[in-house]
Amino acid sequence: MDAWYVANHFDAFVDIHVLMADDRSRETLRVVMMAMLTGDHAPLKNVLERDQYFCLPRFAGAAKEIYVDAGAYVGDSVERFIWANAGVFQKIYAFEPSPRQFDALEARGRRLRQEWALDEDVIQLTRAGLGDQTAIMAGATASGQLQSMSLHPSSEGDVVTVSLDEYLAGAPATFIKADVEGMEMALLAGAAKTIVACRPKLAICVYHYPSDVPTIARYIRSLVPDYKFALRHHSPQLMETVLYCWVD
Repeated sequence: MDAWYVANHFDAFVDIHVLMADDRSRETLRVVMMAMLTGDHAPLKNVLERDQYFCLPRFAGAAKEIYVDAGAYVGDSVERFIWANAGVFQKIYAFEPSPRQFDALEARGRRLRQEWALDEDVIQLTRAGLGDQTAIMAGATASGQLQSMSLHPSSEGDVVTVSLDEYLAGAPATFIKADVEGMEMALLAGAAKTIVACRPKLAICVYHYPSDVPTIARYIRSLVPDYKFALRHHSPQLMETVLYCWVD
């Protein structure tokens, strides 16, 4: 499927290649495309980066950051955000729909507030997914690895999805990170007003579908044409590819 998509939409990838802000991004895109075409993942080690979501200087160290973590899992990226900003930030909104993972997220949140002497309301945790509308998805359960939350029909409970625009209700955001198991486009649609109004930094995972890189990049540019793009890869496999977006 990956090879077929890249081969049949090569021009779309070329268009995004031209838009990348630096040589490392263009190299990363070429290597990821070749891995998709050939199935050979070995060259991915040549573009492997540490510090996922915070590897670019402009994505760490802002003193008044208002950080939205969509797909917060057990709070690992929340904790890394706090470390990347030396504990100096304005607000964290973290969203996680899976009950087991959310319990772990809450436990980590309590620890982080204590260790960093943070006010209670500076880390706001919500058991929900982010999508294009506020709704209840009936019968959702965790499947596959613990790290993933896939939505499949079941009788084990409901999952609330919320639109970020409705949730924030006009409140600002300066940094949105998203790893939402293939719902990135829905999340962006539900955050469109916030993105247009606030022009936040975006760190969006683009590895769940072969179409993610061109489709997500084009959509973000359609909202705010001034966005610049960088691409980084954070896994030896075809996963954890992140599109970094910002406005100067």
